[in-house]
Amino acid sequence: MNRLPSLLVLCCLPLAAEPVRVTAGETTFELASPEQGLGLLKILNGNQARYVDQLAPAALWELIFRGPAGEVRVTNNSPCERVAARGGVLTWTGVKAGESTVADVTVRFSARGDELHGRIDVRHRSNELILGQVDFPVTTLTPTPSPAEQITLVFSRAEGRSWRDPFHGPAGYLVGAMEPYGLDAPGPFQFGLMVDDAEHGLYWATHDPDGYHKKFSYTNDPASATIAYRIKHYPGGQDQPGNDYALPYPVVLKAFDGDWWDGAMIYRRWSQQQVWLSRGKLKDRRDVPRWVKDTQVWVRGDSKHTSPAHRACLESYRELFGTPLGVQWYNWHEGRNWMDPWRWPPKEGVVEQFKELQGVYALPYVNVLQWDTTRPEFKAADGTRGAILAVDGQPLKGAAEQADVAYHMCAASRLWQDELTKVCVRLVKSGGAAGVYLDQLGNQAHQECYAKDHGHPVGGGCYGTAGLRELLTKVRTALRQVSPEAVVYGESQQDSFIDVCDGRLNHYNVWPGWVDLWAVVCGDYTLSFGRTISQVGLFADDAGFTARIANNLVSGVAFGRVWISGGKNAWGSPDLADKLRYFQTAIAYRKAFADYLVYGHHQRPLHFLTKLPDVKLMDAKQRPMTMPAVIGNAFSAADGSLGVIVANLSTEPQAFELALDLTRHEVAQGQRYALSLATPDGRSEPLATSGPQIKQAFRLAGWQIALVVIRRAG
Repeated sequence: MNRLPSLLVLCCLPLAAEPVRVTAGETTFELASPEQGLGLLKILNGNQARYVDQLAPAALWELIFRGPAGEVRVTNNSPCERVAARGGVLTWTGVKAGESTVADVTVRFSARGDELHGRIDVRHRSNELILGQVDFPVTTLTPTPSPAEQITLVFSRAEGRSWRDPFHGPAGYLVGAMEPYGLDAPGPFQFGLMVDDAEHGLYWATHDPDGYHKKFSYTNDPASATIAYRIKHYPGGQDQPGNDYALPYPVVLKAFDGDWWDGAMIYRRWSQQQVWLSRGKLKDRRDVPRWVKDTQVWVRGDSKHTSPAHRACLESYRELFGTPLGVQWYNWHEGRNWMDPWRWPPKEGVVEQFKELQGVYALPYVNVLQWDTTRPEFKAADGTRGAILAVDGQPLKGAAEQADVAYHMCAASRLWQDELTKVCVRLVKSGGAAGVYLDQLGNQAHQECYAKDHGHPVGGGCYGTAGLRELLTKVRTALRQVSPEAVVYGESQQDSFIDVCDGRLNHYNVWPGWVDLWAVVCGDYTLSFGRTISQVGLFADDAGFTARIANNLVSGVAFGRVWISGGKNAWGSPDLADKLRYFQTAIAYRKAFADYLVYGHHQRPLHFLTKLPDVKLMDAKQRPMTMPAVIGNAFSAADGSLGVIVANLSTEPQAFELALDLTRHEVAQGQRYALSLATPDGRSEPLATSGPQIKQAFRLAGWQIALVVIRRAG
């Protein structure tokens, strides 16, 4: 009698129409029979389908080749010489495209506890085709077991995005990504989730410690109420036909019970074993200077304004907000090209501001992706040698206003790394800056480069991530040799740079479908600041203002970016007195209760027992959106206590009740807990005692913030 491998059950029954079943924990992954292509038919948790439930033929993988006659595609359902399943190994021998045999494909599934890990290998059998893309897994998500309107897709874009009923809703800005990327793009994390109101969850991910080029793709079809889902992988060796491919990391599928927080925690536990979280929690990180941990407000400085006006704004901001300021500084150099950091010296008065302003820390803007080809430095260095080459062998040009003059640069290029390091060092050493802000950081990690002389695989690979990690290490090390407390910040970069970077600029402050994935996965390991608190909107959109402040606060994010609009400080206007007090109160809470709001770990979403009204506001693209009148979150501290922060976005009083099950939070477990109401000056007043099942009533005045601290009693 044959013995099956531990933790893995694979059944290949003799009847042709019988499906193949792979089991991981309590979850069964049902595949079509070999005769029907071995596509993924169902994911079953017990006897209940979990978001995949379809008939054969079904998809599992797709290969995309380039050839003399154009693109060639084959799938697991293409004609083959032989299809077989045995011992956890699925094989397609002699896959055909028309009359030509193009590949042999092997998929290996293995169970790791209750996770299913899969890998795909492609052996090329064509002398004319180049393998350019491998999509695996490929499947169709369906609204099961709950109705579509109770299901939410949660995906990795910016700080985290969600899409309620993605099966029927029209695709568009609600998916939460900047055009044109939409739902076919990389993100800061390598996972996605489907959850419903009954806490049936499905997790998919790539557990890739090296950061290979890849994309997670979702395409919904409202007519059939389905979502086509796939992960796109990019092989190397694309400089010549016949390149083989072996997926160097596993794709992971896991059914779980819980909400999106529980799904994000699966990825967090894996991330905690990776190098980017190896420096430990933010509070204990000695490589991140104390001044930046204590900086509560970030400003978008801009030297297109005159130096005296700019300086006056910064000095008044520092006094009004009562905190050191971090300043992300644009247009510090002469010339209209704001992406060009090679221009020197800086504008008149800029270096003096860098050096002389007390409690103001300047991080000049440096673009890490694009290089202006008209600059003498580019020509002297023969910068084209370091440019990303597209599949046609031509340099990849910059976007938007840079399209005619800038090239995207390959992060693996030593030329580019060395040039950027020199620019950054000069800004700190000669300019007196407190560090640098690297814009568009992370973009190269997701762009294939087809150069043959950069020392990396042609096409796919992990050289984008590895090159950026090397660049960040070079820059940070060089800056610290000049100024031991210099910092490096970037723009919305992925998690794999946390250990070699001091923080990041968030994508936006509010957005439809916002989900705090970043805060849950790694918010207690690193720093972030918000994107836009603009003076232009201070007088008009009340809820838009409070939402941008409050969402930074309850997401554990430093406030930002306060813009210097028109070179004037509008915050001192009597018409803004109430808004200024709201902002000052939020800053005070973040400073006084940093153990929760800066260093704490974001807990699962609060459960509001009261139906709250919505407030109307404009999103970052000036489109109408809504948010609940009260938002909030809970954060666990290192001492086992819990801080619950809530903020009223509306001008009207709001009465509501929260339910907290402390057995589902990262708190010191006990029988009784003491609740206290915290004040923004750091004091607290006893409120109540309770068992681990807490119901707490609140009544917030218009534009009021409250924080409740919960500690185990006794």
